[in-house]
Amino acid sequence: MCQKAVKDSVVPTFIFNNRESYFSSWKLKDELKINAPTLKKLVREGKLYAREILNDNGSVHEYIFLKKENPDLIEHFDPIWKSVKRH
Repeated sequence: MCQKAVKDSVVPTFIFNNRESYFSSWKLKDELKINAPTLKKLVREGKLYAREILNDNGSVHEYIFLKKENPDLIEHFDPIWKSVKRH
């Protein structure tokens, strides 16, 4: 993660100590099969709350989704949910 994002208080520092406290956009794509356009739409509609890490020219470089700000995502990573998805 970008040091500038931490300095600007875009992302909290506790995520560096607890890597299980957030989801990155690539993890959501990989495990929940949510592609980038759908992810952006969910953020725009307010169904997901994202922390946006910007690059030097001001466009979004990465989205970070804190678990405590997105409780609906946690249930999809539950082992029971994975079992339902498999069967």
